[in-house]
Amino acid sequence: YILQLLEGVTSDTYKVRLKDSSELINYSYKVAGTVGIIMCNILEAKNNTAYNFAVDLGIAFQLTNIARDITSDAKLGRIYIPKSWLKIEPDQVLNISKKNKIKVNVATKKLLDLADLYYSSAILGLRFLPHRSRISVLIALSVYRKIGIKIKNNNYDSLDRRQTVSFGEKLYIAFSMIIIYPFYNIIHNNNYKHNRKLHTLLKKSIL
Repeated sequence: YILQLLEGVTSDTYKVRLKDSSELINYSYKVAGTVGIIMCNILEAKNNTAYNFAVDLGIAFQLTNIARDITSDAKLGRIYIPKSWLKIEPDQVLNISKKNKIKVNVATKKLLDLADLYYSSAILGLRFLPHRSRISVLIALSVYRKIGIKIKNNNYDSLDRRQTVSFGEKLYIAFSMIIIYPFYNIIHNNNYKHNRKLHTLLKKSIL
């Protein structure tokens, strides 16, 4: 998994232009899903089923990153939105026309909708982590998901302003999750199976 992570990070040193959804998911797996698996081992998750859900959390994080950083990535000559979704180049992002901006916003919505599928799966997988780790991962998930919510509330426009979560918002989310957490197992006590469809595009075996 460390080698897969290095492979993903190394790919960022070249010009990046992902072709389709498969390349998007595989890139997100390499640079972030692998980190989820490594964290499972650090947190001493005993059930390997946790790996699948950890990968989903990593992919969701990375999809959120891509949606947030479209402009800063374009400045580096990179576009992580698949070409099959968005047929414009980095210089067109930096000198965006009204027509192209609408296209980017539509693609951003698609990114965040996809991220939500992986976030929803990752939440179900918290049960496979040791109790001492669940609340911290839940808070991290919720804080990062908030970035996507803020982009959504801005009509999926992240080109002019890089969305962040303030310290006050992080505190509010943390306290909210602490209050909700005792009810977690009651709310999510019937679904223990991972949705295999989320990993159909992956070229690497997780387990």
